[in-house]
Amino acid sequence: MDKFNQGVKSLFSVWSSGSSGKDEVNQPESFDNGEEYLQDNQTQVENEESEENSVAPKIEATLVEKEVTLDRYIRLSGLSSNINEKDIKEFLEDCGIVGNVVFIKKDDGTHESLVRLKDESELQKALKFNKKYLKSLYIVIEEATRNAYRKHNEN
Repeated sequence: MDKFNQGVKSLFSVWSSGSSGKDEVNQPESFDNGEEYLQDNQTQVENEESEENSVAPKIEATLVEKEVTLDRYIRLSGLSSNINEKDIKEFLEDCGIVGNVVFIKKDDGTHESLVRLKDESELQKALKFNKKYLKSLYIVIEEATRNAYRKHNEN
């Protein structure tokens, strides 16, 4: 028997001596082919680690995908400074608004707002209010980005 197989046999006999049964330590049937046993177990461990490492990215990707496909955002332009959140919510009453209405005062003195909507169907409802009047103001509604909403919602 070569030195490698002797070492493996010695290692397994020491390792398994404290065990109460063969099933607990997953011992090979014989030690004559210890190198093959080690290779098989190494492959099994690598496969298990690979599966564990691949689960988290899949879950994260699924969550990100759901966020992207659910929430939608709109920008309302043409607002005046006397328009408030209640006015916007009444104007878009049946449009599934989620969270705060964010107001933006632009450098040129005009005002806009960003609104988060529940999903794509709510976005389509809201876009039907494009070029309608809110308190005698001609309002332009267009789809906005999540980043714009978050940027202005943090301030």
